Amino acid sequence: MRNTLALIVIALILVFAAPQHSFAQYKHSEAFEKGITVIDLNTSFGTYRDKAFVTQRMPIFLGAEYGINNDISAGLFGGWNQRTYKTINSFAYDVNYLYYGGRFSLHLTSFLRKKTILKFNPHKVDVYGTIYVGRQVARQQTFSGTGYLDSGATNIFGGYVGAKVYTNYQVGFLVELGAGPYGIMNLGVCYKF
Repeated sequence: MRNTLALIVIALILVFAAPQHSFAQYKHSEAFEKGITVIDLNTSFGTYRDKAFVTQRMPIFLGAEYGINNDISAGLFGGWNQRTYKTINSFAYDVNYLYYGGRFSLHLTSFLRKKTILKFNPHKVDVYGTIYVGRQVARQQTFSGTGYLDSGATNIFGGYVGAKVYTNYQVGFLVELGAGPYGIMNLGVCYKF
């Protein structure tokens, strides 16, 4: 968990310490438009509880999306986290969770700016709704005579409402809230090109 938090802190420092003149300024009129590619690195805070649950490492997720048009984007996501479980009269064991799949977003900034009193800076703010669809694969070390990997997979899906706020044209941070494949609140950094 400390390693994940350190990674996020370093990424945030790089975002806010990056010199403004080192990035191209306003290639597009909106924070998100057709043809833009955005990559993001984030972690998630969830409500994972179980009687056998002992600890959890902060999950790490990487995503990418491409603007199909000015309002819709599609992309991929992948991630990892680890939880430690212990049941009565048994060993503690770690389960590694791998996540992967697709995501589809509807970008709402221009709509909100035109139809509501919310007046976001179009160059710096991207408000969106996202649907995630994918798989979760759980792999654990089973303690038997020889030891072997036990695994299982399940389908995952969910949705978030989020915002990416750019500190300059290309680099920013994101916040997402909802119920999704890996938590109820996601925080991270993003880069667009």
